[in-house]
Amino acid sequence: MKEKEQNLLLQLFENQDHFTTSKELSEILSLSERTVRTYIHNLESIVKENGAEIIAKQGYGYKLQMIRPMQFEMFLNKHQIQHVGENEKKAELETSLDRQNYILNKMLIEDEHVFLEMLADTLYISRSTLTKDMNVIKKMLEPYGLSIVSKPNYGTWIQGEENDKRCFIMNYFFKGSRFNSIQEYMDHTNYFDDIPTESFILVILDECRKNHIKLSDVMIQNVLMHLTLSIKRIEKGLQLNTFTLDTEFMNSIEYHTATNIIHRLEDDFKIQFPEEEIAYLTLHLGAKNNHPLHEPNVVMEKVEQQLDTILNQMEEELGIFLTDDMLLKNCLMEHLRPMLIRVHQGIVLKNPLLNEIMSEHRDVFDDTKMYLSKMPCLEGCEVSDDEWAYLTLHFMAAIERLQERNKLQVLVICSTGYGSAQLLKCRIEKEFSEHIHVVTEMGYFEMNEKALQGIDLIISSVNLDSVIFGIPFLHVSVFLSDQDKAAIRKFIDDTLSKRKHIEESYGKELSIKEKKEVFDTYIHKEYFQVFQGDITFESIVSTLIKRLSYQEKESYIKHMLDQIKLRENMGSIIFSETIAVPHPAIPVGRIASIAVGLVPDGVAWSKDVPNIKIVFLLSPSYLGNQGVKTMTKAIIRLIDMPEVQKELLECPKFEEFRKIFLNLM
Repeated sequence: MKEKEQNLLLQLFENQDHFTTSKELSEILSLSERTVRTYIHNLESIVKENGAEIIAKQGYGYKLQMIRPMQFEMFLNKHQIQHVGENEKKAELETSLDRQNYILNKMLIEDEHVFLEMLADTLYISRSTLTKDMNVIKKMLEPYGLSIVSKPNYGTWIQGEENDKRCFIMNYFFKGSRFNSIQEYMDHTNYFDDIPTESFILVILDECRKNHIKLSDVMIQNVLMHLTLSIKRIEKGLQLNTFTLDTEFMNSIEYHTATNIIHRLEDDFKIQFPEEEIAYLTLHLGAKNNHPLHEPNVVMEKVEQQLDTILNQMEEELGIFLTDDMLLKNCLMEHLRPMLIRVHQGIVLKNPLLNEIMSEHRDVFDDTKMYLSKMPCLEGCEVSDDEWAYLTLHFMAAIERLQERNKLQVLVICSTGYGSAQLLKCRIEKEFSEHIHVVTEMGYFEMNEKALQGIDLIISSVNLDSVIFGIPFLHVSVFLSDQDKAAIRKFIDDTLSKRKHIEESYGKELSIKEKKEVFDTYIHKEYFQVFQGDITFESIVSTLIKRLSYQEKESYIKHMLDQIKLRENMGSIIFSETIAVPHPAIPVGRIASIAVGLVPDGVAWSKDVPNIKIVFLLSPSYLGNQGVKTMTKAIIRLIDMPEVQKELLECPKFEEFRKIFLNLM
C-alpha cells in the first residue's frame, strides 16, 4: 500500500462519522481529485477484506463504515497506520502536566538545581519536549516575579524572592481544584473550621526550606494534618504517650525544624503544645528521609505494592474508583511511613476525631480497617482504632473528591479585587452548592491553562465575549442578581438534562445490529476453542491467553498470567459451579478482547470447584473498554440459565455460540 493511500485511509478512518468529498480529500492530501478516486478504488477491496467498507454517495463523497472494528484495528496496526484520537490527546496533555508538576516540585519545593540532560533522561523525553515544558513553567512563574536561570556546572534553578516562591507554591500546589489536596478537604469539612490551614502551611514551608528539608507537597499535607489533629487533641485534653527520642534524633535537623515549627505556631496562634509534640513531628519529618533509625524493618517499595493490591481489591469489590486517585495513594504512603514507626515502637497516638468518625462515617472506617489490615506489612501488628481513624480520613477525602467531581466545576473570575471575588464565590456556593463546586476564584489577568483545565463553566463579573476559551461562561454582577441566578440555574438544568440523556442512551436496549457490532468487537472465531480430553485449568488459561496475544506486545502473555494470578489472590474468579471468568487485576492489553473456552467434560478449577465447563477469559484494554459492560452482563445472565449452558456445550461451534450469546445481550 502506497504512503498516500495510507494517508487517505487514515483520513477516512478519523472522519468516519461523516462523508468527505473527493475535493476535500484532495486538498488535505495535496492530490488531484482523479488520483483520490483512483486510490479509493484501489483501497475498496483491501478494506472490505479487513473488516470495513468504503461507502460512496453521489453529492456527499466517501465514508468509512466499520463492519468488524477489531479486525480493522488489527489491519491498521499491521500496516503501522497510526491515528491520534481524543484519548491520546488527553493523555498527552495529562502527561505534560504531570511532567511540569514533577519539575516544579523538584525546583521549588525541594529547592534543587536540575541538569536538563539528566532531567530529560529521568522523564524519558527529548530535550525539545523538555524545552517546551520549561517554557510553559516560565510563563507560570512570570506573574510572581520568578525566573528560570541556568549556569554551566551549576544547572538550572528558579530565581526570585523567597516570599514570591512561597506565594507560588501556595497557589500552585496547595490551592488545588476539586479537593486535590488534604488542605482543601480540611477547609470544606466542619472538623477543622477553626484551623487556619494556609497559615500553618506557610510556617511548615518556611521552616523546612530554611533547613533544606526536602518534602513533597503530599508530605507537607500530611504534616499539616498531623499538626491540626494535634490541636484537636490538646483541645480535648487527650494525653500523649511519653517517649524519648534517640540521641541521633535529638541532634538531627528534623528535630531542630520540628522545634521551630511548634514554637512559631505557639507564638503566632497562642497555642500551647506539649513537649511530646516535637518528638512526634520529628518522626513525621524524619520518615521521609529514610534515616536508618527511621525505617522499621519494612521495605517501602513492598508496602507500595501491597497498597496497590488492596486499592484494586477495594475498587473491585466496593465499586469505588480509587486506583486512579494518585493523591489518595501518595497520602496513604506518606502516612504509613511514620505510622509503621509508631506501631513497631509501640507508640500510641490518640485521635481526637475517633468518636466522630466512628459515629458519622462508620462504614468508611470499617472498610478501611478490614481491607488495609490485610496488608502483609501490618500482619502481627497491634494497630489501634485511633490509627485506623487517621487512615480513614484519607479515604473520606477521596470519597469527597469523587462526589465533587459529579458537580459542575466552576471558575469564578472577578476584576475588582480579592474581596469582591470572595463575595461572588460565597453567593454562588450559598445558592447552588448542591450542583456547583467552585474550584477557585481569581482575577482576569491570573487566568492560565492550568486554571482552566477541567472547568465546566466560568462565572465572571468581567465580560469575556471577546475572549475564546472553549468553555461556557456567564457574565454576572458581583452581587448576583435574580436575573444572574436564573441564568445559572438554566445552565445547570440544561447540563444535567444533557447528562441524563447520555446516560439513558447508554443504558437503552441495543438493536440486533448494535449487538452484533459489540460482540464482533470483543470475540472472534480465533478466540474460541473447545477443550477435550485430559486438560488442566492452567493449560486452558495459557491457551486462551495465547489466542489473544496476536497484535499485543511480546510481554503480554507473561503479564496476563501474572495479573490473573494476582486477581485470583484478591478474590474468586469463579462465577458459578460451571462458569469461570479469569481476568487480570489491571488491564494489560492494548486491544480489549474476550476468549472463550468450552469444556464439555468439565475441568477441575480447584478442590471446591471440580466441574467448570465454560471459561470466559477477559482482557480489558488500558486504552478504553466501551461496550465491555454489555458483554459482562450477558455472561452474568448465562449463569442463571443452565438450559442455555447445556445448549452451548451440546453444539460447541463458534457460529452457534455467537447466535446463542447474541440472544443474551
